[in-house]
Amino acid sequence: MADTQEPRAPGAGRPATAGPRLLLNAEPFGFGPAAAVALLAAELAPDCGSIAYIGEGHTLDLQSRPPYHAIHDTTGLTEDERLARLLKLAPRYDLFVTAMDSGMAALARRAGMGLAIYDALT
Repeated sequence: MADTQEPRAPGAGRPATAGPRLLLNAEPFGFGPAAAVALLAAELAPDCGSIAYIGEGHTLDLQSRPPYHAIHDTTGLTEDERLARLLKLAPRYDLFVTAMDSGMAALARRAGMGLAIYDALT
């Protein structure tokens, strides 16, 4: 799957602020983590320099309205391909924030990214 680099949501093309650059993600299990990340994105966006989403499958269904600068689709990619994508993206972001996707969190760590894990169950 190809990266989506064009703005996907209202306001997504706005000028970046000096805030942190975040790459968000959610575990592809149910809609709880994906919904939590969509809400988190809306809350964090005003204070971020840039905010983007990386994920697969149905998690992308809830990510079309938050103010992302980019959405990176990893649907169907192997673990090595997802790692390669994260290695390419790592310099663009200050922090990888995931809602419960331990597999992607491990890959983000391997890519040298700072990491924050949101537990949507709490």
